Amino acid sequence: MESENTNDVLRFGVFEVNLRAGEVRRQGVKIKLQDQPFHVLAMLLERPGELVTREELRDRIWPAGIYLDYEKSVSKAINKIREALGDSSENPRFIETLPRRGYRFLGPVEGGQAAKPSTLPLSRSPEDLKPVASSWSRRHLIWGVLASLALAITVSVSIWILGKRPPREPGLSALIAVPLTTYPGHQSFPAFSPDGNQIAFAWTQAEQDNANIYVKLIGTENLLRITNNPANDYAPAWSPDGRYLAFLRDLGPGRVAVMIVPSLGGTPERKLVEIASIWDVKLGFADPGLSWSPDGKWIAIKDRQEGETQDSVYLVSVETGERLRLTHPPPGSGDGSPALSPDGKHLAFCRTFTFGVSEVYVLDLSNGPAARGVPKQISFRKQRTIGLAWTRNGREIIFASGSGFSDEGATLWRVSVSGSGAPRLLALAGEHGSWPAISFQGDRLAFTRQYAQDQNIWRLHFSGSSGETGKVVSLTASTRNDYGPQYSPNGERIVFISQRTGRDEVWVCNGDGSGVVQLTSLGAAITGCPRWSPDGARIVFDSNAVGTFHLYVIDASGGQPKRLTDTPADDALASWSRDGRSIYFASNRTENWEVWKIPAYGGTATQVTRNGGSVAFESVDGNSLYYTKRPEENKLWRMPVRGGEETEVLENIVGASYSVLENGIYFIRCPRAGGSPALQFLDFTTRKIQHISPLHRVAVRSGLSVSPDGQYAIYTQEDQLPGSDLMLVENFR
Repeated sequence: MESENTNDVLRFGVFEVNLRAGEVRRQGVKIKLQDQPFHVLAMLLERPGELVTREELRDRIWPAGIYLDYEKSVSKAINKIREALGDSSENPRFIETLPRRGYRFLGPVEGGQAAKPSTLPLSRSPEDLKPVASSWSRRHLIWGVLASLALAITVSVSIWILGKRPPREPGLSALIAVPLTTYPGHQSFPAFSPDGNQIAFAWTQAEQDNANIYVKLIGTENLLRITNNPANDYAPAWSPDGRYLAFLRDLGPGRVAVMIVPSLGGTPERKLVEIASIWDVKLGFADPGLSWSPDGKWIAIKDRQEGETQDSVYLVSVETGERLRLTHPPPGSGDGSPALSPDGKHLAFCRTFTFGVSEVYVLDLSNGPAARGVPKQISFRKQRTIGLAWTRNGREIIFASGSGFSDEGATLWRVSVSGSGAPRLLALAGEHGSWPAISFQGDRLAFTRQYAQDQNIWRLHFSGSSGETGKVVSLTASTRNDYGPQYSPNGERIVFISQRTGRDEVWVCNGDGSGVVQLTSLGAAITGCPRWSPDGARIVFDSNAVGTFHLYVIDASGGQPKRLTDTPADDALASWSRDGRSIYFASNRTENWEVWKIPAYGGTATQVTRNGGSVAFESVDGNSLYYTKRPEENKLWRMPVRGGEETEVLENIVGASYSVLENGIYFIRCPRAGGSPALQFLDFTTRKIQHISPLHRVAVRSGLSVSPDGQYAIYTQEDQLPGSDLMLVENFR
């Protein structure tokens, strides 16, 4: 019997594809897949991570003339592949649909040999491929062509894929992640003890508002509660001798304590220092983290000096509280998630730029803890970095990367500290992972895996004059997040952001939620804040499709978006002036975030605010500009459109969650301790605030819009609340 050529076998996840035999197996069990779907799968595996257009599939699988309705056949073949792999179009693990463009295979593929595919001619001439009258003859002709094509694809794929695939460590494909914790609620921020046998983590139990620190002995259900405080405790870190745990504790708005407690609990806690932070353990803001030096004398933290608006990384003495500043981020950025290397000679950290976009940097500390070197950027994902950890040999960093502020859908990557190669996706273990931790003994990797959250748009009916509330109905309901809605000027349509295609895109629907239509197909990591022009003809939004954030304008009926701004700075959070001639937006063109203004069809932008500004809307009469500032301030301000002094209007509101009408302002008030967010109304005439309705599951940072007639409010609701478990990978190298 002839031995199997391993170069013909491709592997991804638990699946194995034998190109020569035309077989797909799942953990050794053969899965039925017809010829045409198999050839489509082979072509997608030929170019993992790349777009394969429908036209390319047509030219390779359905050559001209042999199959007239190839569009339907492509869709049918993709559906057959998904059925065989247990995949779905709504939440793809393997095959992603790029609307009106084609398909992309997600994740790593292993197997094949290094070379580039050659274009092999079909065995039949174009004349032979013309349609024939007999269905029997045509069917056999197609099978003949496909047999030749299958051989071409087999040769091409087996020769080419390994050369295209990034290099991987031996045995990496064998990694398996198993649950380490399965408690109700959120478990996050895993940290291994020095011997690798215990893990500390933060746990927010179901129906509770605060997290506490726990320690679990790996391989048992033994669980030790370390803290019992009404505040949030999170981000634990073991001392090198295993005797102590350092962790962070929320003290109130903008303040956090670095605490130290014996790892066995019992002895009173000690507060080391207080630091500044805007971390919210529920919303996922900022980049927390603590890291002990190998000698146990210092802890790396992030902090912000008084008067500064950005975070830096410091070393704080465990004995005296003395601080040494390590990083100096440029204006408009901030540093966090510090992690000292196993030998203490390097510092890895996340540098955040705008709207959650952050990258991994490494700073050389070989000349001592007070080194002032220039950090080196080693990741270029243009997404949010959600935790990082050093490998035990200090040569690589494992980090999580995802879009937006949610950890859901983040994946784990590994990158060389030298920066000599591109980051590589972790096979199997890297699916939906964040906040990685690595044991320096025992070869273990742990990470947080999020449960899916499902955000949808809801409508609340109320009377603006009496404050009485009525029926609440769901306007959108998909298996992916829909958020950030805004009514059109006539109240008949709604624009919003949806992740139905796997990425943030701009969508529109009717006022009752029907007639949903996708407007953009940018494929960017983050796209957001769509706003209607006063005449309802155009929509402005922001996106980091080209790296930095820029403003784009698109016709409300669809078409190609036009980029409105083009500077090295980040421009976002746009809205229209009431006359439609200008667009307001937030930008970090100066050292601080300020509100700017640009002509609606492009041109030179002018600065509007001088003391900070972000989300801005004009009053209905066009005389005043309302705006918020820093996220942690939670205040609404007003200034004359033509310039003048600013005045405070409201406090304790949330970000973009306000809507300016002619008779007043609807807004979402921040929840106080133990309470829920609430929709409220500021009456311009009486200057009094009315309570409208509690919003128990509202996604408070996803915006608010009230219909022009003041009868409806639309907002984003978390219909399926997220949760998380800890996952464990043994024999990690």
